[in-house]
Formats: sequence, structure tokens, C-alpha cells
Amino acid sequence: MKKILFFSLALSLSSCYSVYGVYTGNVHDQLRNKSKNEVLRAYGVADKVEEDGAGGSILIYEKLTQTTTSANQSSMYGGTNSAGAAAYGNGAAYGIAQSRSAANSNSYGVSNTSVNKTFVNVFLNKEGIVYDYKSNYGNQYKYEKCFDKTKTWVGVIYSGLFVFPLPITIPLAIVKQRQAKKKGQICK
Repeated sequence: MKKILFFSLALSLSSCYSVYGVYTGNVHDQLRNKSKNEVLRAYGVADKVEEDGAGGSILIYEKLTQTTTSANQSSMYGGTNSAGAAAYGNGAAYGIAQSRSAANSNSYGVSNTSVNKTFVNVFLNKEGIVYDYKSNYGNQYKYEKCFDKTKTWVGVIYSGLFVFPLPITIPLAIVKQRQAKKKGQICK
């Protein structure tokens, strides 16, 4: 019972924190202000090249990936039986041994195919210098945690009503909040 109470208290106070992602940029940010030759060395020859409408060009890099999954079932079974008897009076002996094993594989003909297209479009100005890019991949995030005052105090009130008396949960919540404030982890 003590373990359940301790676990409940730890769970209620661990819900004090929220995790959020902070956008830190895109892997393609390194392309800005690079020359066309530097882009070609880093990314290779573009799949397509189009005009940008301002005298520059757009290098288009695309990649298609296809994934197919199907429903299969396989099973293996095996067994061994043996029996024996002996009669010493007339010198007779009787014995049986049997062993069998098998494997079975069924394919139900159900498959799912998905196609994923990733791309990066690199925009070059008249001088052949990268001024922008568009992409559907490469975003990078740094995950941080912060102390959420609202969740904490709602949890304290809830646990005070159903699990723990408030004289236990309130001081613990205050300590957690002070620690988070010292570390600069209070949610904004």
C-alpha cells in the first residue's frame, strides 16, 4: 500500500512539467549565401532546374520512397509421442515412437503501399548565389521541459481530494516550483 501511495504522489508531482519543442532551424539553412557550385558539390546534380521568374533559377531535388507492407501469417508446430511395454516372461517387448513437425505460411493478399516524396527547392539569384530554399524535411527541434504552474496546482487540489492530504502535497509542490524557478524552467 505504501508503494502505491508513493507512486501516486510521484506521478502527481511529475505532472508538474511540460515538454515542448523549440525550433532551432533547418538542415538546409547552411545553403544560404552559398554559390551554385557549392550547392552542386553538397547535393549533387539537381533533378530539375527551372526559372524563378526574377532572372535566377531553382534547383529542384526530389526523392520518392515506396513502402509496401502485406499481411502474412506463419505457424510452426511439432510433437513427439512414445509408448513402450515389456514382458519378461516370454521375452517380448513392444514399443512405439512417433514424431512430427510442420510449418505453415499463409498470405492473405492484403497489402498496403505508401509513397513518400521529399524535396528541397534551392533558389539562386542572377549571380548564382542561394537566397532561399523550400523543403518538406529537415526541421530541427530542441526539446525542453518547463514547470507548468496550472497543471501543478490542479494536480495538488485533485490529489488532496482523493489521494493525499493537502499538508503533504502543497509543500512538495512549492519546493518543486522553487527549484524550477531557480533553473529558469517556469513555463511562460
